Amino acid sequence: MVDRTDRYIRPRGYYDNKGNLLDIGFDVINEWLTSKTNKTEFDEHTATNVTDSGGVHGVEITSGTFAPTIRGSTTAGTNTYSVQDGNYYCIGKLCHIDIRITLSAKDAAMAGNITINTLPFASKNNINRRTALTIGMLSDAVLSGTRPYIKALITPNTTAISLWQDGDNITGGWVQHTNITNATSIVVGGAYEIE
Repeated sequence: MVDRTDRYIRPRGYYDNKGNLLDIGFDVINEWLTSKTNKTEFDEHTATNVTDSGGVHGVEITSGTFAPTIRGSTTAGTNTYSVQDGNYYCIGKLCHIDIRITLSAKDAAMAGNITINTLPFASKNNINRRTALTIGMLSDAVLSGTRPYIKALITPNTTAISLWQDGDNITGGWVQHTNITNATSIVVGGAYEIE
């Protein structure tokens, strides 16, 4: 039910027999929008497009590309790629990413836990947050027979995706450099919160 005594919106129009508003006269809304009391509320948002700096009413949309890399945590390595495709689309503080990356030569010096790096923005610094992403494809990787499931997640305050291997009734572990080959290919996507 509409409060008919509201000092800013005093709808005039038609009501049903229960007092529910059926139609509003737009001149009343226009009066509220253009009144001196409320004018500054709308003047603060000078952007005319959500892709402008600051966005419209604080909602900013950005998009672009980036070149993801596969790195080891102990020794990053300098891998060679046949595909390095990263795309992002952010609405405010929510950033959606799509990644396709394929190695053509793995650096033999790469060592440690494997991550996909160089995300366009750092994840929000919330110590307890782990953001799960979807792996659409993984090929030419050497997986453990007991840990055949690969998961992707983003930890707080980072520009990297960690890869986790898991199995049934067994403790999981990080994907290691030994799981990666000269032709490993991965497609991963999802959304994460940024600062």
